[in-house]
Amino acid sequence: MTTRTDTNKTQLRVSVATADYDTASQLFHELGMDMTTAINLFLKQSIAVNGLPFDHT
Repeated sequence: MTTRTDTNKTQLRVSVATADYDTASQLFHELGMDMTTAINLFLKQSIAVNGLPFDHT
């Protein structure tokens, strides 16, 4: 579900396993970012490569 919050931002709501969220949150914290920043990086990189930003060879 997405909700428009203003003309420049959209709020995204997702469900993930609690253990995955906790582990990822800790990882991102160690990298100096929060979950929102990490998700935004994923989205921007996906757009930049026009696909999933993973080495899948």
